[in-house]
Amino acid sequence: MHIRSVPAGKTRVAAALGAVLALTLTACGGGSEPGDTTASDTTTSAAPEGPARDSLTVGVPLLPVGIDPITYNDSRTQMVYKLVNESLYRYTGPDEVTPLLAADLPEISEDGTTWTIPLKEGITFTNGDAFDAEDVVYTFETILNPDNGSYNRSALVALESVKAIDPQTVELKLAHAFSPLMYQLTRLTMITSSIEYKPSETYVETLVGTGPYKISEIVRGQEIILEANEDFREEGVPNIPKIVVKAFPDVNSQLTALKNDQIQIIPQVSHAAVDTIKGFANVYQSDADLVATRFWLWPNLKGGIMTDEKVRKAVTIAIDRGKVVANTLRGNGYPISTLPSAREGALFYSELAQAYGTDSQIEEAKALLEEAGVAGQKLHLVVPTNAGIPEVADSIQEQLEAIGFQLEREDLTQAAALDRLFNGNYDLYLNGNTSSAGHSGLDNTFCLYRAGATCNLNGVDDPELTELTMEAVQATDDEVDDVVARLRQRQLEYVPDMPIAVGYDMTALAKDLEGFEMFNFGDYTGFAYIK
Repeated sequence: MHIRSVPAGKTRVAAALGAVLALTLTACGGGSEPGDTTASDTTTSAAPEGPARDSLTVGVPLLPVGIDPITYNDSRTQMVYKLVNESLYRYTGPDEVTPLLAADLPEISEDGTTWTIPLKEGITFTNGDAFDAEDVVYTFETILNPDNGSYNRSALVALESVKAIDPQTVELKLAHAFSPLMYQLTRLTMITSSIEYKPSETYVETLVGTGPYKISEIVRGQEIILEANEDFREEGVPNIPKIVVKAFPDVNSQLTALKNDQIQIIPQVSHAAVDTIKGFANVYQSDADLVATRFWLWPNLKGGIMTDEKVRKAVTIAIDRGKVVANTLRGNGYPISTLPSAREGALFYSELAQAYGTDSQIEEAKALLEEAGVAGQKLHLVVPTNAGIPEVADSIQEQLEAIGFQLEREDLTQAAALDRLFNGNYDLYLNGNTSSAGHSGLDNTFCLYRAGATCNLNGVDDPELTELTMEAVQATDDEVDDVVARLRQRQLEYVPDMPIAVGYDMTALAKDLEGFEMFNFGDYTGFAYIK
């Protein structure tokens, strides 16, 4: 988002990560803009009136591997710890950021390297400790400590130092202007400085946070039980005093449990199941520019046939993106050709965002493979079995075979698939990553395309892309559109990956539930406001 409503004084108008044309400071969630796709488009019936439930059960395929907010950042883990631990800011609508633990938007120096953040007073952790600037300092320093193995470390890649100016003010010093930091400040959650953090020890069975819930019990492999934080600062919140996150490995058992009211919520439901679910429950669709799943192929650039630019180009133009959107996503998405992901009318959108359109170019792709001398060769496609990914693989498999590849497809658990990825044992790796699609755009390109970056797992090593990603995160409002256009053009030439489509995020809800909203990847704080 471009920070245009920064408090008067110090105003570096930097492009803060993939976002909105105007940033509104708000005290509560806002409505959707015309043209946005929200819950009202997919909800099948109004919720009946009645008292709030005493508890809410959320069905998930697998419980998170941990609940530690320092170590983990996947959506299942965030679903749990963001109900307990809070961030400095929170998205509350397509064009809105709300200070959560912060008292106001950050003041940013003219050169973009100093961010000064005021903090709210009177907030306490569930162990009774007062929240202040030392907790922010401790959280960020803990994340940055390489000994802690935090998956969130890349979020603070530009941070040189953090210090408490006074108990209610924290100052961040950056090595260079870094617009994605605003997005990261909505994602990273605070821990208390009064408890020494030890990885794989401190936050294994419990959490200490400032949010509306606290951990009650963890039954390994079965369920996580959260209960209301009776000292939460918002009167009457949470509305439902108990949340149970329960494992239902089989999709059919999830749907049956929802139908029989054994569970009341299923996050990230399959697009193929939406029509069935509407027969007995409601479906909430998150705003497409806030939470969505991006599907794309990673070519192995470290070795094998994908090191040839012509082969990569053949693969990406062969994909029938329109078929993926229409059949696999049931129309609940849009095609993409370059990053950052953008649909028409969204920030950073241009024709280059969807340069390959919706149709496959089979004959052109065949010609490129002939030129490269690889026609008829084997192609090893690794497909994680996470929700939605195998269905996308089914959709593109026909095109990969049609251009002449002998496809060797492996459908694997995520752990096994990642093993193939990390060891370079693949030609193509099909990825499905749920994120804040619009707002995390420049953050994604900075991490995926910069040589040596932590997210650059397929070996992208192009000096021009590295330079452009760095230029994009430092660009001002007047510069950023031009930089992003050049970044997209270089992607079309080099083909570091093959973006396919974005699928909207769907949440199934029992019909008697009202008030759920979701504005950010992994942020299910909306559970606290359900009636």
